[in-house]
Amino acid sequence: MTTSWTRRSLQDWRTSFRGEGLDVAIWISVTASLGMLIFSIAIAQAAVLIAGLLWTYALLRGKRCPHWRSPLLLPYSLFVLARMAAIPLSVDPSVSLDAFRTEIFFYVLFYVLLCTFDARREDRMRMLLLLLFAAGIVATAIGFVKYAQGMDERLTSTTAGYYTLGLFLAVLFAMGFSLGDRRDLFPGRGVWLVVCGILLLGLLFTFNRMHWVVAAVAALAVGLLRERRILLVLAVIGVLAVIAVEPLQQRFLQLLSAGEHMSGRDVIWRGAFMLIGERPLTGFGLRTFHQVFPLFDEAPDKGIGSWHNDYLQVYMDSGLMALLPFVAILAAAAYMGWRNHRAWPSGSLQRSVNTAVMLGLGCFALAGGMLDSLLSILFRTLLALTAVLYAARPQPERPMAAVGEAGKGADGEKNRLRPGTMK
Repeated sequence: MTTSWTRRSLQDWRTSFRGEGLDVAIWISVTASLGMLIFSIAIAQAAVLIAGLLWTYALLRGKRCPHWRSPLLLPYSLFVLARMAAIPLSVDPSVSLDAFRTEIFFYVLFYVLLCTFDARREDRMRMLLLLLFAAGIVATAIGFVKYAQGMDERLTSTTAGYYTLGLFLAVLFAMGFSLGDRRDLFPGRGVWLVVCGILLLGLLFTFNRMHWVVAAVAALAVGLLRERRILLVLAVIGVLAVIAVEPLQQRFLQLLSAGEHMSGRDVIWRGAFMLIGERPLTGFGLRTFHQVFPLFDEAPDKGIGSWHNDYLQVYMDSGLMALLPFVAILAAAAYMGWRNHRAWPSGSLQRSVNTAVMLGLGCFALAGGMLDSLLSILFRTLLALTAVLYAARPQPERPMAAVGEAGKGADGEKNRLRPGTMK
């Protein structure tokens, strides 16, 4: 089984890079950004920039976006426009402009994938998932090496801290745990369990309590439905790790008494409530936390630099004009994910990927990270996958009475399906 899986994976790798030259070049840039986002911010940014430039060139050559009617396109575009509008309205426009310059490239990635990714290219879909899982395993291994050598007190990524790695692993664990029945992704249940176990151990040793919680919620959602025994195995692994490692014990006890260990978030929220009514429509400007936060003297961490909550961050940065479309993006993605689940056939790769994507987006919605420079690459990729799966979903057949004689052959049977219907 392992040999056939390896042969099929190599075949997927080769075929995924076949196609029209410009399309392949964009695909290479996208995979480079996703494969390197947890290792090198410079390479990830450069890859996203190249993908955006290639896509722009394709548009100038007359290539059209086949999914321009996606329900995600309007709220996403309104959110981007609101972030842009917040720059001249900022209390410090120069700071906000610098912040937007780092964001704009990652906003473009959603449009690139929406217009170029084909949900029926199963070779690319499998390659994308395997690439992400491989990146998670390698990042975990590197983190453990640094941790064992005493270089870091937690597992961290090579390009960012424990928060970025923790959420990255939490999202990948949630996605991977839902794919245990996919023999085209994992050669056997044992390999799948090992992959999930590695991602889980890496997540635990980032010592980030919030990411533990969202991964546990995702695991429970999947485990109670179809992976009860494996859920028990992973729970045992987690319990043994907590018992054996004293820092894990301390963080777990802090999780049980979270109200006493807020890490300064109570001060942040008190400061936010002092300002929340001052500029409700436009906010104070992108990344202006240092300019407006009123309680620095009370903050236990004097180096704090953000509102530490994505929804609060969006509101304080750019007000309701950005927060409403931001929430609408998540609501639209949830709606489309539900429609995808109902439309794609049971057992299809697309339906399995849709489930994994919904779990990943759920982790982002609960834990944040959607505005993070690196993690936003993964977040926008998941949004785009939801949109292209929705656009390519099989359409229900029309009743026979509505088809009419034009849709029947000589034998009286329908000989055509509506566009997008799977044969």
